[in-house]
Formats: sequence, structure tokens, C-alpha cells
Amino acid sequence: MDIRKIEKILVLLIFLGVLFKVLHFQGAYPLIILGVGSLSIVYFLSGVINKSGTPKWLQKLFTDKDQNNLLVPNLVFGYVFSIGLIGILFKVMMYPGDGPMLTVGITGFAIAFLVSYFQLKDKFMEKIRPYFTRIFIIGGLVAVFYAIPKETLIDFYYSSYPEYANILKELDKDPFNKALQDSAHVAYNKMREE
Repeated sequence: MDIRKIEKILVLLIFLGVLFKVLHFQGAYPLIILGVGSLSIVYFLSGVINKSGTPKWLQKLFTDKDQNNLLVPNLVFGYVFSIGLIGILFKVMMYPGDGPMLTVGITGFAIAFLVSYFQLKDKFMEKIRPYFTRIFIIGGLVAVFYAIPKETLIDFYYSSYPEYANILKELDKDPFNKALQDSAHVAYNKMREE
């Protein structure tokens, strides 16, 4: 199976998960986690795989015929893509730690461009072309999710349940408040019953 086919399948899985989340269907969280987690692993592995010391089947899967197996761009972009995707996952799932990961992702994209440019100089656009769509999409998503405040996502997800949204915003500011945690559980159960 080709890496592009794997990417398409995982992106479809992520899209379904996000659609389920917006529509408040059951199973959204596992779909999003499975899709984004798997895609970040694929990108991480594509950055690590090189011709020496890896099994032939992994080399065949992660080495593109159009490229000369550029070690530094593969390594940098593989790491940056996976960190950026995990940062997006944390932001969508409202896990703590999304901000630092998205910051590392944005900084990593800038560093990846600079490293690639100075390594490749005159052949930069020719060698970077296979990555360009991925860089544009993932880098754009990382920048968008970095710019969106968590409160905006809470308001979007729970627009039909403003009481629960307000409790979540307060809980985000004070995550160790036991009374807020209890009221969030009560409001969540009330929301699920409707």
C-alpha cells in the first residue's frame, strides 16, 4: 500500500470524527484520536526512515520514487508534522498542553523551511514540491488552531448548551476546582439526557 493511500484513509477518518463531533454523535473521540494519532505516527516514521538499517518493507512504504531520500527535510518535516498534528488533536479534544505543542509546531515549520532552504538552496522549490501540499494544509491548520482561543471552540461545540459551555470555560481557568468539576459532570449528564 502506498503512503498517499494511507494518508487519504486517515484524513477521511479524521474528517468523519470531526463531523461526528460537530453533530454530537457517539464515537467522535475515538475516530479523531485514531485518525490524528495514526497520521502523526505515519509522518513521524516518514521522517525517521532512511535507507540504512530499516527493513525493506518500511523503506518501500516511506521512500518516494520522485525524491532522492532527502534526510534532513524528511526528518524535520516528519517531526514537525507529527508535533503539529498532536497539538491540533489536543486543542480539538480540549486536553491541556495544546498551546506548547502548537507553538513548537509553528516554530518547527519556520525552522523546517529555513533548514530546507539552506540545505537545498538552488534546488529548493524542485525538492520541496512533494511536501508543499502537506506543508500548506498542516501548517495552515496549526496556525489556525494556534490562533483560535479555547473559549471559541467551547462556544462552537456547545452552542446549544450555554450552561455547560460556561462551566467548561470556568473549569479551563481553574481545572483543580472540585466544585466546578462536579457541576461540569452534572451539566454533561443533563446535556446527554436531552
